[in-house]
Amino acid sequence: MKKHTIITIAILAAAVFGACDGEPAAPGVLAPGNTASEASAPAMSVDEASAVPGEAGFEFIYKGNAIVLGSKADDFIAKAGAPKDVFEAPSCAFEGIDKILYYPGFIINTYPIDGTDYILSVVLGDDSLTTPEGVYLGMGADEIPDVYGPVSEKENALIYKKGGTTLTFITENGAVADITYYYEAAISVQE
Repeated sequence: MKKHTIITIAILAAAVFGACDGEPAAPGVLAPGNTASEASAPAMSVDEASAVPGEAGFEFIYKGNAIVLGSKADDFIAKAGAPKDVFEAPSCAFEGIDKILYYPGFIINTYPIDGTDYILSVVLGDDSLTTPEGVYLGMGADEIPDVYGPVSEKENALIYKKGGTTLTFITENGAVADITYYYEAAISVQE
């Protein structure tokens, strides 16, 4: 399972840190030097991007504190405490520094906008943690639809979308090997 977590972290890091070729890292995300008219989605603020009418996104709970995807990382840190470690790299998709915050059993990937870090994703790294609904690493993959309902499946992944967020369960040998929360709402750099 740790192998899958490392692979997921590497993929997320590549997605977060890898938009250095002048192309947007994701739809609606501007690479340096692009203008809002060149992005694939209209420019919007973080608040507008995270507002999905009638539906809140997926959240992970740590020590009673919700990790709200697309929200300010400092708000979570103020409630839950500082991470064990932080990895920083210059952002290629945004002005500033992208960060990976290491907490016991999970990581948080952030992206910067106007000097503020926002939560992009959460990756669970061991079976000591569960989703708020009780899913954990090592749980039978066939149990996931009983918890979350009908699923969109791609090869070894069970994918759920809600409120501009995605919750992905990677499976191997019939068990959950990786759990990732990802903020998908279109975000662009404010001018």
